[in-house]
Amino acid sequence: MSEEAKRLAELKQFLERRMEELRRELEVLEEISKLVDAALSSASFVRASELAARPQAPPAQPQRRAEAPQPRQEAPLSEAVITSRSTGEKLARVVVYPNR
Repeated sequence: MSEEAKRLAELKQFLERRMEELRRELEVLEEISKLVDAALSSASFVRASELAARPQAPPAQPQRRAEAPQPRQEAPLSEAVITSRSTGEKLARVVVYPNR
């Protein structure tokens, strides 16, 4: 048998052993995953009777937005639009007033 054929046979044996190890590892990982799922479902399970006995939180009040201040009547000195170099997306609009 040539040296190349021997080397290929060794590589094949290595691959077969490694594949079997990985199959066993996968089986163990799947089993661990099932155990974690079971633990999570039992820890997070709440009976309907317990939910009914809990006090209900009052409905959330929508937050009011602060009203924007009324713009002054002075004319702007300059305006500029800032855009992203990479995407071209408009990021901001800058307005410069004389007394602000």
